[in-house]
Amino acid sequence: GPAAWSPVGFGNQILKASWVLASLCASLSWAQSPAHIRAPLGVYVKVDVQDAIDGYNGPASQLHSYLQSLYATLLADPAISGLTMGVDWAKLQPSAGTSSSSFDWSDLDDAFAAAAAAHKPVQLILTPGFNSPQWLLNQLPSCDPLFTKGSAPSNCGLVTFAGYPEEQRALQNMLPLPWNAVYQAAWDAFLMQVNARYGSNPLFVAIAIAGPVAGSDEMIFPTS
Repeated sequence: GPAAWSPVGFGNQILKASWVLASLCASLSWAQSPAHIRAPLGVYVKVDVQDAIDGYNGPASQLHSYLQSLYATLLADPAISGLTMGVDWAKLQPSAGTSSSSFDWSDLDDAFAAAAAAHKPVQLILTPGFNSPQWLLNQLPSCDPLFTKGSAPSNCGLVTFAGYPEEQRALQNMLPLPWNAVYQAAWDAFLMQVNARYGSNPLFVAIAIAGPVAGSDEMIFPTS
């Protein structure tokens, strides 16, 4: 008779096939990449900007000088090849729109300034998801009524979670749904602005981005 279908077995086969394909593509891209393609190499020190700010006790006027000094100290270690910066989307784009006043690039500018002085490159980890800006969350109707009343607006775009992994690193407990068109458009527009500001900088060698995430670029979903 026909073989029994197992969702677990089927999922494992997909994962195995995906791993083989990803490994093959990575090998091919590495072997065939032109010499001018920027890529990270070596050991990078990772700094979460908010953690660094939380550890500062001096006057606000000296914050950026402190951060640049911190990065310079880390980059002075000859074992360190570069700087990896973890920054929340909400902090980089505190206001809606695409005008210059909508963005605050100062945290990343600090990193690039220190890296330029040390002649070492920068990687970026930009986290949306639970760390999305409040102005965007205000535009997304909640899907929570679906679980309490049995229905929700057809254009609902976020769900409230509690007790999920990395909760302590998230700004709030509302997760924008990654397939929501408003969320996608805002995230895409933000990444275009990141590219416009840093894309041509030769010190910018890599970026890790994802959609439904909490305190890192790992796609760790709520399980409780």
